Amino acid sequence: MSSFNIPNIYDFQDYRDFLKAWFEYKKGTSDYWSYGLWARKLGLKTTSALTMVIKKDRHAGPKMVDKFLDYFELSSDSENYFKELVRLNKLTKDDPKLLVMLTENSGSEQSTKGDLVFQWLAYTIREMTHLKDFKPEWDYILSRLRPQVEISQVQELLEKLVQKEILTSEYKVTNKVIAPEGAINPKEVQSYHDSIMELTKKALPVSPKERIFTSSTISISKSDVEKAQKLIRDFQVEFGKLNESKPGDEVYLFNMQFFPLTK
Repeated sequence: MSSFNIPNIYDFQDYRDFLKAWFEYKKGTSDYWSYGLWARKLGLKTTSALTMVIKKDRHAGPKMVDKFLDYFELSSDSENYFKELVRLNKLTKDDPKLLVMLTENSGSEQSTKGDLVFQWLAYTIREMTHLKDFKPEWDYILSRLRPQVEISQVQELLEKLVQKEILTSEYKVTNKVIAPEGAINPKEVQSYHDSIMELTKKALPVSPKERIFTSSTISISKSDVEKAQKLIRDFQVEFGKLNESKPGDEVYLFNMQFFPLTK
């Protein structure tokens, strides 16, 4: 009897990892399974069209996405999750930081305590390595931080960032990014956003010349809520392109909320 488990779409933050896991599952349970057979079942003209997506050499186009959905016969919620994964993987250029928002409704309760992806300070330290005057010393990092943190926090995160190869032993950034480790626990997502809210409150006394606090209260039709969410996510991706100008002078936090006030 095979020990291979059917992949759960909600355990993935990259749809291509789900596709790869599905292929391995089928290969482990069916001796005849191959990329060529799967491509034919999907109605693709070439096998390479499938393998290039799974190997992350390209993204699936709209027609291929529809073929995957027809093949998997997912539930309505799972289908929406799959399509959203495709969209966000494309928009974010596979940046896991921007995928966290997507996992809040995954329903997974797997523990991710200690995961770097839920620690604002981990992102901050990584971005600090791009500063013009950066020094690979924990006391430098501590002196540049506005929020007060314990020395032990900085030391522990530096150790983890090096261990995960996000930073080198000389505290130089690598091509790796801070990514989720396994399935996402919604409670950890909430805890992460709580910490961001605390940082926001502490930033209120900062000079308006250095920060922007703004909000709008609007009435909106239910049919436009999804459109509004897409606009916000697309803007975040475009805004993130400012990060491409390195080295920097300061590290900033950009945060957005959009939620209902009525029911």
